[in-house]
Amino acid sequence: MLSGQQVVTRLVVFLVAAVALAGVALCFNGPTASFAVVLGVVSTWLSLLGTWLTVQWVGKVLKDDSPTWHGSVVPIAGLVIKLPVILGAMSWALRLGPPAPAWFLAGLALVYSGLVWWAVARQRTQVTDFHE
Repeated sequence: MLSGQQVVTRLVVFLVAAVALAGVALCFNGPTASFAVVLGVVSTWLSLLGTWLTVQWVGKVLKDDSPTWHGSVVPIAGLVIKLPVILGAMSWALRLGPPAPAWFLAGLALVYSGLVWWAVARQRTQVTDFHE
C-alpha cells in the first residue's frame, strides 16, 4: 500500500508533467494547443475517476457491504457521464482546429501513461513489501 507521502509525490510529478506538456504545446503551437492539452488531461482524468468510482462501488456490492442509495448514485452517474464527457471534449478539440486535436491526444496519452506508471510503481511497492 502506498503511503500518503508517496501518493502526494506521484501526484506532484504528474502535475509537473502536465504543466510541462502544456508549456511545450504553448511554445510550439500557441495557446490553442496548450488549452487542448489541458482539455485532454482534465477530461481523461474525469473519465478515469468515473471508472474508478464504479469499480469501487461494484466491489462494495459484491462484498455484501450494501452501499446507501446516495453512495450508489455518484458511481453510476460517473459511469454514465464519462463517455459524453470525453466525446464532448474531443469534439471541442476538433472544433478548435489544427493542431488542437493532436495536442488533446497528447494530454490523453499523458494521463494513461501516468496510470501505467502508477500501476507499475504500486506493484513494485507491493512486491518489495512482500519480500521484507
